[in-house]
Amino acid sequence: MMPREVTGRHVLLWMVLFFGVIVAVNLTLAFYATDSWTGLVVKNSYVASQHFNEDLDRAEAQKALGWQHEFSLNGQQIIFTLKDRDGRLVPLDSVTIHAGHPAAEFQDRVIELAKVVGGPYQASNDLPPGEWNLEIRALAKDGTEWKVRYRSTIQEKGAT
Repeated sequence: MMPREVTGRHVLLWMVLFFGVIVAVNLTLAFYATDSWTGLVVKNSYVASQHFNEDLDRAEAQKALGWQHEFSLNGQQIIFTLKDRDGRLVPLDSVTIHAGHPAAEFQDRVIELAKVVGGPYQASNDLPPGEWNLEIRALAKDGTEWKVRYRSTIQEKGAT
């Protein structure tokens, strides 16, 4: 049996197929990468940088208050309390959690916590399993805003 002759047409066909597969895979990965997360941490980094010193001052003022918080996120409930330096509950107007999924912005949501009479603020935990960036914002009756950030992992229901 005689070996087949490799012609220029064969080489061209193999090169087109080889690079075609590479381009197709790259386009598919690029599509899924841009569809799931934009890569932006802030919408305008220049504007955000203009407020950096103000943010530091706010953080120092918050620390000077001496307020302590308790936060728990279990399978069913989100529970939050904020106490002053003497251990008394701080009277709050509202408590919200801005929950952001680090890799899929379409899952981001705001959770409003409700006051339990004589106790903490609570909400049901309806976050899907995965990693979550949580920013808790509490607004005191006197207008003081208090913030804290967490990174939490929500487990599958029934998982240990």
